[in-house]
Amino acid sequence: MLRHTEGAGKAGVQPLVVPGEIEAPVRWRPRTYQRRAWTALAGGDVRRAVLVWHRRAGKDLLLLNATVVASMRRTGAYWHIFP
Repeated sequence: MLRHTEGAGKAGVQPLVVPGEIEAPVRWRPRTYQRRAWTALAGGDVRRAVLVWHRRAGKDLLLLNATVVASMRRTGAYWHIFP
């Protein structure tokens, strides 16, 4: 997993960004029932998924964070459209 260092430092001084030191997602953990889907999506095991979960189950945040992880692995144009 990649790791992120917080903040830009003092008076516009940018932090040193070392490859492999960016953590994604930031301040988010999958819920217990989301773990199987998260492991498959973030691990790169699947390219597409159909999640039939109840309303307010956290589908948007789960998939948005999976998109962030995927975008850090491979350069490209990524779209996420909220309902």
